[in-house]
Amino acid sequence: MTEKKEIRKLHSSLRDGIESGLKKSAEKEIADKILKKYGKAIEEKGILFVYAPIKSEVNLSDMYNYLKNRGVKLAYPRVNKKEMDFYLCDNESDFFTGSFNVPEPKEYCKKVFPDKDFFIVPGLVFNDLNERIGYGAGYYDRYFSRYPGNIKIGVCFKNQIDNDFKADEHDISMDDVFHDELI
Repeated sequence: MTEKKEIRKLHSSLRDGIESGLKKSAEKEIADKILKKYGKAIEEKGILFVYAPIKSEVNLSDMYNYLKNRGVKLAYPRVNKKEMDFYLCDNESDFFTGSFNVPEPKEYCKKVFPDKDFFIVPGLVFNDLNERIGYGAGYYDRYFSRYPGNIKIGVCFKNQIDNDFKADEHDISMDDVFHDELI
């Protein structure tokens, strides 16, 4: 088994190296898969918990805009010390550059609490057991421990699938992981 630190470095580099045109096509494929399986249920629920992509993370903003146009509200994470919570945001002016240079909701955004909701979760690496390696701070793991019972949908590019790691006891697995078949 490879150390998580090594796996993070490798897959961050692989993800950073994806050519922009191919990346855009892969993101559309990932979004299409999510919408095919969960789109109707997300629309019925009326809210989707998402993330604002940083670096070379999977960017699903086209899917977010599609869902917003269909009446779905979007909730984004904001970090406060060791915890993370989600807030409703309507447009780009609702964000500031927060922890780790991640766009985060401003103070006036309304905090929301999940109740069997859908989450789109980024990660550096996933395996075939839907286990996830993030950046190592554990925000999502702690959040999902506080709020169990939600549907956690991991997203990544195909070159971020790696079965050469074992999740730690505190790591929360995803319910589903979507990736492209292009990369």
